[in-house]
Amino acid sequence: MAFMMDCEDTYSPIAQAVVDSFAVDLNGDMSGFDDPPEEEDDGDFYGDLISRYEDVLRPYGTAVHEGWDIERLEENGLSPLTVSLEDPLEIKLDFIDLGGNGVTEEYAMVLFTVNGESGGADLLGLYVQDGESAKAVVTSGERDLYSLMRDINGVYALEEAASGSAFQSGFLYYHVNADGELLLIEGTVYDAEANADAPWYITHDTDWDVSNDTPCTEEDAAALQAGYTDVTDLDTGTSLLDFMQVDMGLEQDYYE
Repeated sequence: MAFMMDCEDTYSPIAQAVVDSFAVDLNGDMSGFDDPPEEEDDGDFYGDLISRYEDVLRPYGTAVHEGWDIERLEENGLSPLTVSLEDPLEIKLDFIDLGGNGVTEEYAMVLFTVNGESGGADLLGLYVQDGESAKAVVTSGERDLYSLMRDINGVYALEEAASGSAFQSGFLYYHVNADGELLLIEGTVYDAEANADAPWYITHDTDWDVSNDTPCTEEDAAALQAGYTDVTDLDTGTSLLDFMQVDMGLEQDYYE
């Protein structure tokens, strides 16, 4: 049975159960980017975060500087979408407090470009701290683009816009905690190969098998997607170019 999601204040029952089980305090301060702890100097705070993610930033800086192709990007665990970004000023970086409590170790790094239509953040990748290094939670590919969103409670969420073919695509929504664990909340699937007359489905899994999903209307799918809003308040003042010039000493003029 199809259902219409009231995207003002509720999830579907299955998605609500997922949210309730997720280790995030939905009543906490998750609405935006927390200020650095008062006892720390802002420069020291963000300088510390930059150093924690240096092992991710340096490969990206080298890839852009040297013009790596898609194969080399993927071999090194970097987003292949980087190949289309010749200007490192386009690649922005910022940090988000996934735990919502100001603990430095729980700040994730997002590498992103600004979507020209929505003003939202299209991710090259989202990274979390893993001991003394960093690890990728997601990296965008040619057929799976991740964007940073907020859910109906103002909690950070990831949207995966995935495409298998002209006849199969979907939007999947995840929560992610400070350890980099993804938990699917819900999603919509369009599968005209399975049913050309009624190709829309609501899903709570990632197997792309619509036989165990809930058929719905296009309006139902749109209502579910509308429950997630683009994050438009990321700091766009710091780019990969800044890191390349300041931390890597790459002084090449990219605007000759």
